Amino acid sequence: MRLLTLSLIACTTLTAPVPEEPKKPVKPVAKSLFSNLTKSLSQEKRPQFMELMKKMRMTKIMKKEDKKVAIVQLDAEIHKLLGDDYKKYRSVQDQVHKERQALHAVSLPPPPPPPPPLLAAATGLLKKKKKKKGAAIR
Repeated sequence: MRLLTLSLIACTTLTAPVPEEPKKPVKPVAKSLFSNLTKSLSQEKRPQFMELMKKMRMTKIMKKEDKKVAIVQLDAEIHKLLGDDYKKYRSVQDQVHKERQALHAVSLPPPPPPPPPLLAAATGLLKKKKKKKGAAIR
């Protein structure tokens, strides 16, 4: 009887697991937008643009003072390289920025409300009342 029970338990646990719903792959929005922009560039501009974008990503690890100077310089080089396509680049960059802000706004909970002003009331109780000069003469 025990053998039969154990074999039934073993058979039920060895059956194929129920497949879960396939998760939709989450594509980074920035990657696809910049990819489309890169594909729209000419063959001569593409490698230079990719190199500048790589340098732009590398600015993330720089110190704050150095980062600002490097970003401004790289942005000027991108503007010079792209010419009229620079408007497309800026619109893609703005769109990515807005989408990331919206993503962070949804994921972050609102800040907690400020504490009630009990400290101000408590310090008011600790203050001593001053006597009037006229009252001390009597």
